[in-house]
Amino acid sequence: MRADSITAFDGLSPTSPYRASMLFTEGLSHVIEGDPDRAEPVLVRACDAAAAIGTVPVEAMVLAVLSQIAADRNDWPDADALGDRALRLLDDGAFDEYWTSALVFAWGARLASRTGRLSDARDLLARAARLRPQLTYALPVVSTMALIEMARVYIALADATGALAVVRQARGILRQRPELGLLGAQVDELGDQVGSTVQALAGASSLTAAELRLAPMLATRLTLQEVGDTLFIARNTVKTQAIAIYRKLGVNSRRAAVDRLRELGLIV
Repeated sequence: MRADSITAFDGLSPTSPYRASMLFTEGLSHVIEGDPDRAEPVLVRACDAAAAIGTVPVEAMVLAVLSQIAADRNDWPDADALGDRALRLLDDGAFDEYWTSALVFAWGARLASRTGRLSDARDLLARAARLRPQLTYALPVVSTMALIEMARVYIALADATGALAVVRQARGILRQRPELGLLGAQVDELGDQVGSTVQALAGASSLTAAELRLAPMLATRLTLQEVGDTLFIARNTVKTQAIAIYRKLGVNSRRAAVDRLRELGLIV
């Protein structure tokens, strides 16, 4: 990961928009090895590079990771300032559908829950949850980091079912990409925290990534067959997932499910 990012960076022109991403990847390689001192200067360069070319999603994501590093050394004023900067970049909602925003929202929710701003934490967590379908093994490091922070916020909000759902998703990524440094141990630790306190309970926060992918489609006029065609899944799969959504939301109709999903901020 580090070698590839350095090689790619060295081969890019000084004006390439990918320079920030390569620096970010290099910085992350140090983060997941537990070496924040080496990660931080690289990430600062990544942040500067992203800001210089106006790559807002990358800049916000880098700021969130720098905020995490500050928090790990107990510099909470710096962590809060960096986290606020990251969220302000995404304030207008233009990047709410970008997968990169999941980590920013999840970390922002963590900072909000730490200071007792529970309403803000829930709102940010809902914005992160809408992006869960995009958090896959194809983008393993940031996806797992976002899911870890979501799990921690769910625990802070006394929602063990929600924590368990995202821990399961993170473990699915780790089965495909097991070499993610410290992240595997962090997921296991969170799993141990919630595993002994929750059964397979239903609830909105226990929606799977597949169910969250389906959720916005319920708000359309598409039939189950048309939804299946759009998502490239069978009609029966759509029906099974829709029934599971209704059960977890405590409703018995598509319209009621849509109303509840909007109330929870899981669809817009």
